[in-house]
Amino acid sequence: MVPIVIVGNKCELEFKDVRREIAETITLYDWQCGYVECSAKENYNIVQVFKELLAQAKKKKKKKKKKKKKKRRRRKKQKSRRKKKEERRRRKKREEEEKKKKKKREEEEEEEKKKKKKEEEEEEEEEEEEEKKKREEEERRRRREEEEEEEEEEEEEEEEEEEEEIISKEKRELWTI
Repeated sequence: MVPIVIVGNKCELEFKDVRREIAETITLYDWQCGYVECSAKENYNIVQVFKELLAQAKKKKKKKKKKKKKKRRRRKKQKSRRKKKEERRRRKKREEEEKKKKKKREEEEEEEKKKKKKEEEEEEEEEEEEEKKKREEEERRRRREEEEEEEEEEEEEEEEEEEEEIISKEKRELWTI
């Protein structure tokens, strides 16, 4: 921005259209620029006009530097915020990935447990079936043996009966004689 100074010339005259206090107040507070009354005729406050210009230029330069500094700080803060935000986003993404991996591992472990349980159940079923077959086989063998024993007993009984019959025949024959 260009430094601006309002200069009230001909201050040596007694008659003035605008009073000094009013002009100074308006320029300083409303327009925010400098105000100097001078007289070119009497060489009064001429140097003061240039001093005021230089002072304003210096002041504006300082303001500009402050603005730049402020702007740099703001950018730095924004950059820092963006960086933190990006870091949080990455951390959150990493945590989500870790959760997914953990969940996947747990599911795989659960699935493995189910497989093992199923295999165990199948093994138990096979063992039970084998046991059942053994029992059935044992039962058949025992029945066969019983049947054989019964047959043998029957045969023995038949033989005994036959013997008794033979003996009884012989006795009858003996008595008949």
